Amino acid sequence: MRMYFVLMALVFSCIGFGQCPEEDVLLFSQAEVNNFSLEYPNCDTIEGFLLIQGSDITDVSSLSQINSVGSLLINETALTSLQGLEALTITGLSDEDAFIVIDDNPLLQNIEFLNNFTVNLPVVFLIRDMENLTSLEGAEPIGEVVTLILENNDALTDLNGLNENLNIIGGLVQSPFLYIGEHANLTDISRLNTAQFNSFTSAEIINNTQLSVCENDLVCTLIANNAITILDNALGCNTRSEVQLVCNNLSLQQNEIAEFKLHPNPVSGTLFIDDINTHQLINVKLYSSLGKKVFETTEKKIDFTNFQPGMYMIEITTTTGSLTKVVIKE
Repeated sequence: MRMYFVLMALVFSCIGFGQCPEEDVLLFSQAEVNNFSLEYPNCDTIEGFLLIQGSDITDVSSLSQINSVGSLLINETALTSLQGLEALTITGLSDEDAFIVIDDNPLLQNIEFLNNFTVNLPVVFLIRDMENLTSLEGAEPIGEVVTLILENNDALTDLNGLNENLNIIGGLVQSPFLYIGEHANLTDISRLNTAQFNSFTSAEIINNTQLSVCENDLVCTLIANNAITILDNALGCNTRSEVQLVCNNLSLQQNEIAEFKLHPNPVSGTLFIDDINTHQLINVKLYSSLGKKVFETTEKKIDFTNFQPGMYMIEITTTTGSLTKVVIKE
């Protein structure tokens, strides 16, 4: 009888060896990464979280056997690439929101590995503390997000690379939410202009010190819904009231007048207005950030020399309509 139990134990041990862990897979060192394929040589599907976290982790190529994970978190590593994990399917979790988190990996310069991911469900998508990340190229496969969090990625200048029709949809646990904060060089968030969202969506755009233009369809709608916080960005996007002024002026005018160009902007001397025929021009009005008219002309240029530094609204009126834009006086 004793021999029977010994044999049964050996059988179950052999069956269990090489299969995937039933719980989340947490790898906290390069040694643990390397040992995973030795301990679980036939494991290709992780139903829970795959967490890779450790300052000595430089290589995940030994994990190439893994085809799908419920969620992926890569935190605080010394990785320069994700060779070995560049073709994952994110399958989600049964009772909570799925995650794709890339957090504090200072040597990782791009997220192009996401190009080969299969993501057919909403995820919490977080990119944070990636000091050498210059682009979001690669994020196109992520079409729906529960929340989108972009924080403290100092080399990032725009949001190009996000899915053009990104849908901020919410999830099983979390409400739909957008956070863009703590970027030193971000100047352009126009990629969000075509993003989709629902009436429960809220957002925060905070402390992006070079971001002076942030009005787009998403932001303007969230302002109208009283569902966004805008604070401590550059002049023009420094407060919600600044952006609301632009949104109000643009709401009914985008199709009423051909696009015109202002240069230079920011301006310290003379501002020129191009691509408007002189005979169509009725007038040009300049307003302070408080909405007070400070100048009016029928010319296609304005001398800003004697104006105080700050944000101004310039309203161009022609025979076909009017359009308003932001001008920054240096």
